[in-house]
Amino acid sequence: MQSNGLELSRSPYNTFDCLERREDLESLIDTLSLYRNRNGEHPSFTLNTVLCNPIFEKIAGTGFEEYHSESLFESYQRYYGQDLSQIWKDGILRQLIHPQFHAREHLNVYLWMRDLARGLEPTRFAFRHGFFSLRTKTSSPVQRHYVAAFSPDCSDHFEAICCAAKDGLNRFEAAFGFRSKTFIGCNYVWPVELEPILFESGIVHLQTRLKRFAPNFNQRGKRTVMRHFTGQRNPYGQSFGVRNVLFEPYLDPAKDWVTSALRQIEHSFFFKAPAIVCTHRINYCSHINRELPKRALYLLSELLRQITRRWPDIRFLTSASLADTLQQHMKSTPRG
Repeated sequence: MQSNGLELSRSPYNTFDCLERREDLESLIDTLSLYRNRNGEHPSFTLNTVLCNPIFEKIAGTGFEEYHSESLFESYQRYYGQDLSQIWKDGILRQLIHPQFHAREHLNVYLWMRDLARGLEPTRFAFRHGFFSLRTKTSSPVQRHYVAAFSPDCSDHFEAICCAAKDGLNRFEAAFGFRSKTFIGCNYVWPVELEPILFESGIVHLQTRLKRFAPNFNQRGKRTVMRHFTGQRNPYGQSFGVRNVLFEPYLDPAKDWVTSALRQIEHSFFFKAPAIVCTHRINYCSHINRELPKRALYLLSELLRQITRRWPDIRFLTSASLADTLQQHMKSTPRG
């Protein structure tokens, strides 16, 4: 693909990220299980979960007129021949991992299928190689890739992402046995009009970063920058949680990520705010690069060791338990 002009190496996700394997989840869970706070609680990772992946062969078989997908657990089987459902269940039961709804697919299905049907190259070329996360000229006036799953550019497009969100949340419940009460939009992009749809489907908490993009589908997807803070709430009573600690060893092997994260946590606590750590799957998956997760887990272990030593009474919360805490606080605090 690179020899045909797709500049894939510009993105570390195209270079190192991949579907997690059994040993990746086991190693992460084992690392988290080594540490406890004063009350005996373990750290817990909130795993932003994508429920489906496209089936390229079936889509091609319809002449790009019908979309087909497989579940996350079917993808594990197809990629690695592994059944990871029990590992997920055990990790959730032990309160070491907790899934959070990210998307049905980390893919803007409506835009992608529209461009495939129109025969856009290199979208068609990447498709023939089972790939969709390229940067290219799409038919959208604002998007140059397909991974912002909740970015519509017309009313029909908005209806499609609403259906995908509701279907994805139902699939989440079928996969894990409970509904997700929290959500984080792919690439921090979603329209404000999606929020009541999510609320009706049980979402009470929206995770994001300090700034995120809100596309207006009545203006061909033109985006507005919105600022958020943890504890903020929207007209539907949904709370916001803002990631304020960065722990991404894949970004810079030379950086002292432990010291950097500790400073950001200390800063959050100084202002009596929860420290919400951002760390992506790319750090912990070994199928493409086995050395990256070894280093990331070593640094994660050191970070957790220093956290529990410096703040022994720290509370470890998932996004869902943070949402519960914020909702309780909101009930006792008048709007203003």
